[in-house]
Amino acid sequence: EVLSNVVDDMLEPEIPRNSFLRQYAEHSLYALAWDMQWNRYRSRKEPAVYEIFSKERKYREYELDALFNSLVNSGILVSVGADMVRFAYDGIQAYCCAKAIMEFDKKRRDQVLDDITASLGRLTRYWWWEETIILLSGLVNNPTKLLRTIDFGMDMLKGEHLFLMARCLLENSPKRIKPELRNQIVGNLILRLLKENDPQPARRAMAADLLGQLREESAVEELARKVASYDEDKERWEQELHENDSMVRMQAAFALKAIMPFPREKIEDPLMYELLQWWIDGNVTAINRELLVNEQSSGARAIAAFALGDLQTDTAKKILIFAFLDLSLIHI
Repeated sequence: EVLSNVVDDMLEPEIPRNSFLRQYAEHSLYALAWDMQWNRYRSRKEPAVYEIFSKERKYREYELDALFNSLVNSGILVSVGADMVRFAYDGIQAYCCAKAIMEFDKKRRDQVLDDITASLGRLTRYWWWEETIILLSGLVNNPTKLLRTIDFGMDMLKGEHLFLMARCLLENSPKRIKPELRNQIVGNLILRLLKENDPQPARRAMAADLLGQLREESAVEELARKVASYDEDKERWEQELHENDSMVRMQAAFALKAIMPFPREKIEDPLMYELLQWWIDGNVTAINRELLVNEQSSGARAIAAFALGDLQTDTAKKILIFAFLDLSLIHI
């Protein structure tokens, strides 16, 4: 919906909604986006663009030059060099491509989606099609079917497919996705928080971030354990630091904040819950009091540190500087 409004607003000054040219302009953009996305172009020579527009125009009476210039003047298309154009934003190309796929007949659309999803095992293809698939999931009548196509034959504990499916959940209202599929996706995101299931810190942090965006209460216990996962053994701590495990802890803390409020009993350390609430309230004084108490748990002090870093008031910055200069607080 956001990108739909962006495209509408950009077109409006040049090609108003009540203009006969409006629908042809939109369909021409869809055709161009499909051609570029399918053939993996970021820019297209002007003669090729005119050819695509001409096929879309068929026997209708409007000037291609006028259409082309209006789309460039609108800012949706931008000139690149002497005789090339591209979409101003990759997101607009992805959105227009998704709209083009929606206009295919069912047989062609199913075939195209099978071809696209079958190629997602290659990272270059995954990154190329990710945004289009997410936007498409919000347009199709049955997003569950699309997600099952992505999932077909894949191990959710490996690769990027799980994260793509989670982003598709975010694109849709809960009632549009079958509960058993949502639960499967969420359950595997929780499993991806564990180092034994995914050794890459960046992907474990991504799992935490997505659980926070989904506001998934069932993940609270594991996210809290991740925040409090500091081990007093210095050698192991140094190894975890080298592996950038702190990034996972920080993202887990932000996820807990996003999921708030939830039942207090879901977190073993009640002070962690209080700190999350103070973080939301912006209560720097209360957070400071707990950060500087050595007896508090590593989980509580970690949330205190992350909260102060996020709030970024002058007082919060001074507290953090003091805390990180104090070697007794090194395990934050």
